[in-house]
Amino acid sequence: ARLTEPVTLSQAATATTYFRHVFTGQRTLRDLQASPVDLSRQQALARMRGWLLGDDGKTTCAVALVSRAGIANRDGALAAVYTVASECGLAPESLHIGGPTADSVAINRASQQWAWELTMLASGACLLVAWWCLKVFRLVAAVFIAAFFAWSVSLAAVFYSGANLDAVLFMMPGLVFVLGVSGAVHLTNYYRTAVESHGPQLATSWAISRGWLPCTLACGTTAIGLGSLVLSQIKPITKFGTFSAIGVIAVLVTLLTLWPAVMEWWASRGTTQFEEKLRTHSRRRNASWWSVFFRLSTSYPTIVLSCTAVVLAIAVTGVLRIRTSA
Repeated sequence: ARLTEPVTLSQAATATTYFRHVFTGQRTLRDLQASPVDLSRQQALARMRGWLLGDDGKTTCAVALVSRAGIANRDGALAAVYTVASECGLAPESLHIGGPTADSVAINRASQQWAWELTMLASGACLLVAWWCLKVFRLVAAVFIAAFFAWSVSLAAVFYSGANLDAVLFMMPGLVFVLGVSGAVHLTNYYRTAVESHGPQLATSWAISRGWLPCTLACGTTAIGLGSLVLSQIKPITKFGTFSAIGVIAVLVTLLTLWPAVMEWWASRGTTQFEEKLRTHSRRRNASWWSVFFRLSTSYPTIVLSCTAVVLAIAVTGVLRIRTSA
């Protein structure tokens, strides 16, 4: 009963009710034996077995249903359990707590513990891929400046909205960063092509004139798809969809404003060596590894399309047999 009353945590200024109802073994047994149910002790124990009573017929537990405040602050709900247990003279290490709330808190804490390491790993992987594709420091730097800015905006949106990063929302910044890198590399390829035909001074404006529409369509449709998640009844999914859509819009704005500004800044300080690097790497692209696949698909289109149709049929069969978990 104490759990359904307001609890004041050490870090909170006011008392909060984190649970709306609590079922205990003894209270439920007494209620089942009382009027109007009037079950015998054995009948009541049989009904309780599996959720409030263990297989041995002796081990019992308490099932607590979180309130709206508990759903909004799962860490606070778990802390309230330990606080009430301490008031009752129970040591924290003697408690065995399970359920979605406890699982969510454990996942969030593990995510926060490895947040920096995972961020560095993702950034390093993106850096290697960007360098492998572009081979020019200034181009790679422009890509990462744009992606990092969009990443920062997405996290700032979470902070200023008063929301907290949970296990699902933790994936949002990485998604925004990767989309930022992808979009910036796309524009950089237009820029690199423009250098050959228009020179570094006009390359930025030419790249934006050719790339703004594909980037807008890609980011717009992605934002709409992620934004549709706000219709979900599951709050973490709703938060993920909302902030991911905001992050994707931030990516688009960054690509059309910050990226060209950085490229123009580089161009204004351009050197013959920089231009020569761009031209040299552009010539090397003609002998890239993807040309092998291009020649294969254009030389044997019937075979490629037939194999694709077989794989598609197998994939569709798998999709039709998908089952959701309970």
